[in-house]
Amino acid sequence: MTTVIGNVQDSINRINILGNIEMFEATKIRETLWELAWVEGYTDVEIDLENVDYVDSSGLGVLTSFVVMLRKANKKVTVLRAKEKVIEVFHLAGLDKFIFGDQKFLGRRHE
Repeated sequence: MTTVIGNVQDSINRINILGNIEMFEATKIRETLWELAWVEGYTDVEIDLENVDYVDSSGLGVLTSFVVMLRKANKKVTVLRAKEKVIEVFHLAGLDKFIFGDQKFLGRRHE
């Protein structure tokens, strides 16, 4: 079971995802992300993936569309602390730079 937790701190809306982001949970995750992202008055959103062990193609779609919509709404979006195996899924799909930008991972950059 996947849990999504929102926490507003230091003028940043922080969203933590705990568990896998996959087809079975995609609808619930999408709905919860949208509820948490639109906290009034906050334009910065951080998505913490530290506790995500697995992302499938449905999860790629959920996170990518979420980031796209937030950026279109002029929100600054940062995806943080993803594990190497999660980053690799985004890399294989050609989405790692779009999702993670120029962040450094484990002492190297994804290029």
